[in-house]
Amino acid sequence: MSLDKLFFVDMLSNGIPVMEDIDLATVFKMVEDRSEDAGYEIIILENNLGILNAEGNICTSLQLVENTKGDWRLAFFTPNDQEELLKIAKSVGAVLFVTVAICAQLGVLNNKKLPDPGLLGKPTGKEESEEFESDFI
Repeated sequence: MSLDKLFFVDMLSNGIPVMEDIDLATVFKMVEDRSEDAGYEIIILENNLGILNAEGNICTSLQLVENTKGDWRLAFFTPNDQEELLKIAKSVGAVLFVTVAICAQLGVLNNKKLPDPGLLGKPTGKEESEEFESDFI
C-alpha cells in the first residue's frame, strides 16, 4: 500500500487531528460546497455531518470528538452493517479526502498529531501471513 493510502487509512481509523478551535460550521459548509464535484451527498445537522446513501438515509457521520485531553479529532462513526458501509465507501473516501484538504487549507489540521510517515506501514506483528501449507497448493 502506498504512503498516501496508508495516511488516509489512518485518518479514517483514528480520525482527522484538528485544532480545538476549529470552526465546524465553516469546514462542513466547505465540504458541502464540494459535494457535487466530488460525488457524495451529505447533510449538516448542527455539529454533525451525515453522509447519505442512495436512499437518502444517513449511513455515516463525521463528528468532532476529544480522544484524550487536547487531542481533538473529526471522527467517522459508521454503521455495524458492513454491507451498507461498502455501498457508500466511495462517498466516505471522498468526504475524508476533501475534509483533510479543507482542514489543511484553513490551518486547523493539527500537524503535531499527524501519523509519522516512517511508522506507517511498519510491521506490527499482527499481519496476515501469506504462507501456504504444501497440502493446500
